[in-house]
Amino acid sequence: SSLTEASAHAIAENCIALECLEIWSCDWLDDDGLRAISRACSGLQVLGIANNDAITDKGVEYTAKSFRILKSICIGSCNSLTDAACIVLAENCHNLQAIDAYSSYWMTDASVLAIARNCKGLTTLELSDCEGPGDLSLQAVAGNCRGLTTLDIEE
Repeated sequence: SSLTEASAHAIAENCIALECLEIWSCDWLDDDGLRAISRACSGLQVLGIANNDAITDKGVEYTAKSFRILKSICIGSCNSLTDAACIVLAENCHNLQAIDAYSSYWMTDASVLAIARNCKGLTTLELSDCEGPGDLSLQAVAGNCRGLTTLDIEE
């Protein structure tokens, strides 16, 4: 792709009313670009940043603390993330209704427990190809996220 981080800054400077941003498989978007978008587009409700190894826990932290009205996020196959990213999302984005974290090999029970404790309005949880979550965290999801309509835990 010929896109660069300049695109993220252009989005941040010119698209302040943005509610949905899907930037999958775009390694040109890194933590700094995500921070710029986070600062400017406070009304964002849907964010898809899947398949991006340039975004780390720090970038997700910017997102979580800026987009408190976030309803849906896809962080699937972002291999530079750790449980810290999911925990900060769950602790700050209580309006999340959908979390797609497919192929998140880094995810453990700690992430899923944080989601279960903090995102009680969750309707969709995508955890396919995540090897870490076990019985304890999935039981917590079942007990706390009673409005769940979609749960994908394929291995």
